[in-house]
Amino acid sequence: MYVEYISEKQNKYLTKNRAYHVLQVIENYYYLIKDDNNKESIYEPHLFKIFPLLRVKYIGNNNNIHSLIKNKIYDVLSIRSFSVKDDTYQIIDESEEDYLYSKIDFEIIEDNTSEVR
Repeated sequence: MYVEYISEKQNKYLTKNRAYHVLQVIENYYYLIKDDNNKESIYEPHLFKIFPLLRVKYIGNNNNIHSLIKNKIYDVLSIRSFSVKDDTYQIIDESEEDYLYSKIDFEIIEDNTSEVR
């Protein structure tokens, strides 16, 4: 997952409006992030907003067992590769939980992958 630093507080290790990779979510609350000094540090989530790697439109089957709405735009939190043709997208669906979905059921609307380090 990637997050964008949005806090108004100055931080010498984080740059405002820059996307950072969350290496680990600790105790379901804190983010472990590699900061601008390439050091792993722990931060509170309220300093960030989730940065979508992609924005995708669901074009798959409406009878999906999970809660996705046909033609709705979703934010992709991460892209997982299990094989060359089996990439999956981590998406928060209508159940407000994140699940992995096959990329073949989506059309890319916006690609932000070049903005992450």
